[in-house]
Amino acid sequence: MTKARRPNSFLVAALKRRYGLAKGALEAADLFTDQVEHQVAMGHLGAVIHMIDPAVNLEAIRAIRPYQARKGYWSRDAFDILRTANRPLRTYELARMVMARNGIAYNDRAVLFSIGCSLQAVLSRQTREGTVRHFGKPRRWVVSHD
Repeated sequence: MTKARRPNSFLVAALKRRYGLAKGALEAADLFTDQVEHQVAMGHLGAVIHMIDPAVNLEAIRAIRPYQARKGYWSRDAFDILRTANRPLRTYELARMVMARNGIAYNDRAVLFSIGCSLQAVLSRQTREGTVRHFGKPRRWVVSHD
């Protein structure tokens, strides 16, 4: 059967995605969380998928790892540090101060790089909005007091 003849192909694709998310949540759940809830959700989603398209192999649907964003935490700490700083700070100086404030190991270069990149993006966006300013190369950041 071609895609043109399957009127519910978008619905099946969305249900398969939701089934994959439930499967990933079940795999990521530890012993202290309620795994039964994820198993029940997978059962219901599987039944609905089979009602619409009985040929779908549920075992072939891959688990989708649940994503938990940590938005805003680094930038909030960075703005607090910049407000109290008595001089302009470089991005990696600021990232190390954020790491120290959050109790992250000082020598973890991967986390330092990740925090530095996210702060660079946030501070660049805030420059366009006029919240912060930068000087020289490498950029040194300071909060605008206009």
